[in-house]
Amino acid sequence: MTERARSRKPDPATVPRGNMKTTRQQWLDAGRTLLIRDGAAGVKIDRLARDLNVTRGGFYWHFKNRQHFLDTLLEDWVHPDRDPLTHRLERLHDQEDDDGDELAPFLRVILTLIRERSYDPALDSAMRDWTKSSAKVRAAVREVDDRRIRALTRAFQTAGYEGDEAGDSGEGTLPNRRGGIGPTLHRWNG
Repeated sequence: MTERARSRKPDPATVPRGNMKTTRQQWLDAGRTLLIRDGAAGVKIDRLARDLNVTRGGFYWHFKNRQHFLDTLLEDWVHPDRDPLTHRLERLHDQEDDDGDELAPFLRVILTLIRERSYDPALDSAMRDWTKSSAKVRAAVREVDDRRIRALTRAFQTAGYEGDEAGDSGEGTLPNRRGGIGPTLHRWNG
């Protein structure tokens, strides 16, 4: 090995840091589970570590403190790329109609909501509960709701609804807000 190669410092990004048994994503997943189960007040570093069966020290490799973790948890939920409901709705515009049936793509979205596969209503409810104690979370939930309402409104427009009817249907269909999906589905049947 040359003298120059020996004198080079290793790239910090490629050097393992401490005893990292858990990834950042594992901490966030455990945080979501605690948030759903115990609310924001129950999301504590020691509980996270216990649930992951690791020491608290590993937490600090990924997050500065509990508030940084909660902020990251919130940012993760708000990020448009991590919102499966909006993604499903946005894809409606890229799909062909099934045998000319304008409602087929929209019904696929309704089935997504009902089956709760990629969309997590328990996490949404936990976020809404968290709004009671945080203005920052209230603003984030409003941002996500507004994005989902816009996507739902476009879906109703694709299905042939117009103007206020599309907007009202989009807002009435949003789960966990103004009665959830019931009012709109009832109108379709009545």
